[in-house]
Amino acid sequence: MTNGGASVLPEEFNVGIVERCFGSLFSFDEESSEYIVKKYQIYEPSLPKKVSPIANDPAGNLICLDYNNNSGSPIVVFGEHENAWEKEMLIKVEGLTEEQAEERARENVFYVAATFTEFLDKLHD
Repeated sequence: MTNGGASVLPEEFNVGIVERCFGSLFSFDEESSEYIVKKYQIYEPSLPKKVSPIANDPAGNLICLDYNNNSGSPIVVFGEHENAWEKEMLIKVEGLTEEQAEERARENVFYVAATFTEFLDKLHD
């Protein structure tokens, strides 16, 4: 709550072998255009279940907490937006089942760290 909307230094981190750049944390200020609840509502249709965006990168990709396998201690994942479709559109247009659409959404989410603290420790120049 104290650092909502802030950027971090160092700002580089790796997703597998690909280097990425941290943009900014989403805000807890309801008046902010970066308000975390609004951001969740915008991205929720294309994100897998139990994945919550908390920050972005300069290219519009997302840094998220994934509660899928552990509701008490989420992992940090990177969500690429380039190939992300709204799950409802995948169901309607491509005829996928809800389960298949969820699997497709998971294909755009990549492991970064086991905890948020570990993620912060992985930031580098």
